[in-house]
Amino acid sequence: PARPLARRRRRRRCGASGRSRGGAMSQGAMPEANHLMTEEGVSTGLFCVADQKIHTDWTYVGEGKGAFTQQQVYNFVGEQRGSFDKHETKTYSHWRPRLCTLVLLGIAAVALAVFALVQYLTLGSATDASTCGAQDCLCGFHTGWEDDKKVWCCQNHGMGCPPDNSMQPMTGIGKLASPLQGCATKCELKGISADCSARVNFASEHRFQMDPNKCQSAYELVKQQCIFCSLCPVESTGCGVPTPLSLVEMQNETVRS
Repeated sequence: PARPLARRRRRRRCGASGRSRGGAMSQGAMPEANHLMTEEGVSTGLFCVADQKIHTDWTYVGEGKGAFTQQQVYNFVGEQRGSFDKHETKTYSHWRPRLCTLVLLGIAAVALAVFALVQYLTLGSATDASTCGAQDCLCGFHTGWEDDKKVWCCQNHGMGCPPDNSMQPMTGIGKLASPLQGCATKCELKGISADCSARVNFASEHRFQMDPNKCQSAYELVKQQCIFCSLCPVESTGCGVPTPLSLVEMQNETVRS
């Protein structure tokens, strides 16, 4: 006898289990025939979806031996009271992530990247601070110091002083009056604020003018007064280089000649 195949679509939850208690069957089927039914649908889980197929095989097992009876539909009549038994086979294919799963994975990846970046920056700052000496005022200035180091560096080197002037450097020590920017860094000493280059040139022309190494001597003096001027190489100060005549000086030279 022929084996009819019934197909219908339905939607099931991913991971659902249990046995169905009924299914469609063509009228007039012979009691001794086996009938195969295939149901297709989409199984949806928490993180995935998949195509689902359920194969139901109705097998004739004899009068009074099965759990179902054959009518226009298969009806559950109780164990050992029907003539058919039901066997289902579920298969899943084409597994693919749901949209919400992709979104969650993206959020998790971004969060992990941000966490790793914060840990890297925090560890780097802590490492930089830990490798600086307690009295090394040129190390770790941008990443921050402990309070004890701020006090020592302000009093001894004019760095890290509070903006309210509640603490000042010792006599003869210049105070940092600008961001660290090489030869353009300003040092305030005795109420006068001037950059490192200007201080070296002034000292070379007014205090060490008779010294054959006046530029180096002036540079060493400025470094003692303003330690952060050591970030300005002496050759970058312009010391010893003749300065161009100003317009007034050029006019005076012309008149004298």
